[in-house]
Order: sequence, then C-alpha cells, then structure tokens
Amino acid sequence: MATKDDAAATADAARAGTADTGRAVDTEGAGVGRGRTSRPEGDYSMTRSEEQLRVGTELRETERVRLVKRVVTEDVTMTVQIRREELVVERLPVKDGEPLYDDGQGTFSRAERERLYSAVETAFNGDVVEVVLYEEKPRVEMDVVPIERVRVRREAHTHDENVTGQVRKEVIETERVEL
Repeated sequence: MATKDDAAATADAARAGTADTGRAVDTEGAGVGRGRTSRPEGDYSMTRSEEQLRVGTELRETERVRLVKRVVTEDVTMTVQIRREELVVERLPVKDGEPLYDDGQGTFSRAERERLYSAVETAFNGDVVEVVLYEEKPRVEMDVVPIERVRVRREAHTHDENVTGQVRKEVIETERVEL
C-alpha cells in the first residue's frame, strides 16, 4: 500500500510535468528515497523535452473563375434621315397667251430655242414625257466589330500573418527531500 508521502510526491511530480522521469514509483510502501530506477547508479541527470511550433503554408483552392461568352440581344434604335422625291406639277402661262415664235432678235437662249422648236414640232402628236421619282428606304446591315478583349490572370499577393499556438514544455526543478 502506498504511503501518504509517496502519493504527495507523485502528485507534485505530475503538477511539475515530471511524472514520466524514468524512475519507478514505489507503490508497495518501500519508502521515500531513490527507489527503483532504470538508470545506472550514479547517473543523476534528466532529459527535458518541449514542443516546438512549426509553421508553414499549404496551398488550397479558394475559387474557380471561368470566362464564358454568351450572346444576348438588345434593341437598338437609331435615327436615319430619309429622302423622298415628290412630283410637283407647275403650269406656267405662255407669255400673255400669244403664240411663241423666234423673231431672230436673240430674245431666246439656245436651250430655250431648242425647247421651243421641239414643242412646236410635237404639237398635237401625243407627246409623252416620263419622270422617275426616287425615295430612300432604311437599310440595316450587321457588322461584327471587335470591341474589347477580356482576359483574366492570377496575381499572388503576400502578407504577414501572426500564428499563435500552445506548446508544452517540461520544467525540471530541484526539491529537497528530508531524511
């Protein structure tokens, strides 16, 4: 049976972190003192150990980004100016209603004289004059035009980060043992 002193020494050693010292604790009542040990006689040393915090980095995936091109349709309204010709009929009276003739005095220009002779020659012949009218219609064409180039790239940014952890260490103290 263990004595009261042996139990107190075991408890003190456990509190001091020295429970595993390699010394056999006498629970059979052999008394306080050196007791049984695996160390050779005259070896009065202990090895103290402690944990050390080892900090490194690991690479992990945080997100994936994919460039995807989709086609969307939007309505575009533009204004275009349209030109259209209309027929305008003008009726001009012939000079005071008198018949026209070339008096040779040079009152007609060459172009007027040619029109006058042409009109006199075709009088009562059923003359036909055609006039072509034009109008513009809106025309829409599509052009594919490159607008911008979109590119993604990775940038690596570094920063310092404090890492805190708990480590254990053994403490070796000396105690006086009374005889």
